[in-house]
Amino acid sequence: MMLVCDMPAARLLAGFGHYTSDAHPCSMCKTRKSNFNHALDPEKLVPRTNKEHRQMAQAWLSAQTEDERKILYDENGVRWSELLRLDYWDVVQNTVIDPMHGFYLGICRRHCRQIWGMNASAKDCDGLWEMPTPSEEDQAAAKHVYQHGSSSTFNALKAESIRFLALEEGFDYRRNKKDLLDLLKQSAVLGIEMLTEVRKDMEKLNIPSWMAAAPNHPGEASHGKLTADQWRTLCTVNLPITLIRLWGSRPKDDRYHWMLQNFMHLVTALRLASMRTMTEEYIQRFETHMQTYLGEIIGFGQENPKAALYPHTTLTVYQHTMLHFGNLLRRFGPVHSWRCFAFEQFNYILQNIPTNSRFGTHRFEIRHAF
Repeated sequence: MMLVCDMPAARLLAGFGHYTSDAHPCSMCKTRKSNFNHALDPEKLVPRTNKEHRQMAQAWLSAQTEDERKILYDENGVRWSELLRLDYWDVVQNTVIDPMHGFYLGICRRHCRQIWGMNASAKDCDGLWEMPTPSEEDQAAAKHVYQHGSSSTFNALKAESIRFLALEEGFDYRRNKKDLLDLLKQSAVLGIEMLTEVRKDMEKLNIPSWMAAAPNHPGEASHGKLTADQWRTLCTVNLPITLIRLWGSRPKDDRYHWMLQNFMHLVTALRLASMRTMTEEYIQRFETHMQTYLGEIIGFGQENPKAALYPHTTLTVYQHTMLHFGNLLRRFGPVHSWRCFAFEQFNYILQNIPTNSRFGTHRFEIRHAF
């Protein structure tokens, strides 16, 4: 029996600590969040065990005070769960990483939004601000983040560094930081010019009726958030078509060619993990492509920081848990029988059943009817 849900719910139901915790972010191994970038060798990861988890959960349950429970939780990252009453159930092995959330709403969205800074336009704002000129060292660091960093590290730059970059690019620096960030983000990998090319290819493409089409104007806030199906189509169909057309013929030592190869490692890994027939060969190829994708992003195993494709990027918990995903494929087989797409569809159906106009009421009544 497997526990299938998104990561926050899975951690609560199984008694694991929250996935944002630095000490206990992963439900399958003991790697700290701050060590994700240095722990890409699956054979060196220290696994969690069902026996140990149950012992720590029982200790938490047996604690006499809330303060004692808090101390145990901070130390072990484990609480009691009613599911642990099922003695035969392996809580570590059977709490799965949902592919829908992990692949499309996790890794794909992060690559496009954070690493490539997908943004089709800049938003103008009024406001004046004056900041001192940064040191030469800070200037060099800001340029490096601007050219190679992720969206999150770019947003974290000091205000004076943002002002310096705006002056370098010829923008009016007398604006607030948010406005300058939006202006500078036009030069992201998936900026206005690249997304225009993506839209051109979208207009020429006919996709199967069973596949959810990506938004016609990706990267524009007016189109709202993308669903998991839309991220899947955008990242495995639309972007590969355009990026291969524009970057595929570049020299192999060109940075854009490298970015294309790295992204295609991700696309290939997702394709292999979604096969309707699963074999050991597919699993091993998935693991190779996923580890290559993650390793190139951060330069894993390289002494020279410049060997990293995106040196200011840190791996997230979803990216880290992909190191364990091959074992889930070995244990449970093709993902179509255990990913969240079907369950989310049932939630959508229930939410649209006429009720007294209160969201979730119908599900509440069903639960209490039993």
